[in-house]
Amino acid sequence: MSDNGNALANIKVNKKPIKDLDSEVVTVREIISASGRDPDEVDVFQLENQGDEDGDKVALSTEFDRTEKPTKTLFFRAVPQRNVGC
Repeated sequence: MSDNGNALANIKVNKKPIKDLDSEVVTVREIISASGRDPDEVDVFQLENQGDEDGDKVALSTEFDRTEKPTKTLFFRAVPQRNVGC
């Protein structure tokens, strides 16, 4: 729960809830770190819902305000980075 008592949107990465984030505004980097993954080794996609198979790729610096829609869960998928065209 946030310091001022506002409800915070839940976050799931690869269908698993993230419980260790109490900040109202979080970055994708923080979310992926809290999931136990190295943010620099994965590509991250924001999903519309848990059943979304594709999603849209998001930058690690992207911020989400969890108080904007506290009843809507934020869904992400993290997959190992592909080193294409290196």
